[in-house]
Amino acid sequence: MDPRFEENWRGARRAGILRGAYHYFTPCLPGRAQAEHFLATVPEALQTLPPVIDAEDLGPCAAGSGVADATGYIIDFIEYIEVERGVRPIIYTTRRFYERHLSEAFADERFWLSDFSGRPDYGPKSWVFWQYTDRGRRRGISGPVDLNVFAGTDTELRALASP
Repeated sequence: MDPRFEENWRGARRAGILRGAYHYFTPCLPGRAQAEHFLATVPEALQTLPPVIDAEDLGPCAAGSGVADATGYIIDFIEYIEVERGVRPIIYTTRRFYERHLSEAFADERFWLSDFSGRPDYGPKSWVFWQYTDRGRRRGISGPVDLNVFAGTDTELRALASP
């Protein structure tokens, strides 16, 4: 968990920036347990972007029993969050993880695709967000930051945020 999450969450609100949170998926724990942790950590708030499940690698449990049911864990996470918060999460992923674990079971989901070599040519034809670098620079931030593109207008982005 980001040790500065609460500070950043409040600071983004004060600055008038749309906020959102993501959960870094692991097959070390069942999907519902991960969703419960997310809900206990991220306050329900107005004008927030949909939750995101970051499914890009299997981490320290790559050889554990949860790997066989990684897809089921992700489905459990998504469905539990949707029931509890009333919004279906977006899946953030990389080409490699998508092709190995997501391509068959998640065809109708919303995706945030990572591709640093150019516009994503994998996954669903219409993605919601595209991360095109992890080495961006922004005034007021020391060090590199992720830069992303939203597939829509500012009005559509604001509509994506919860009312």
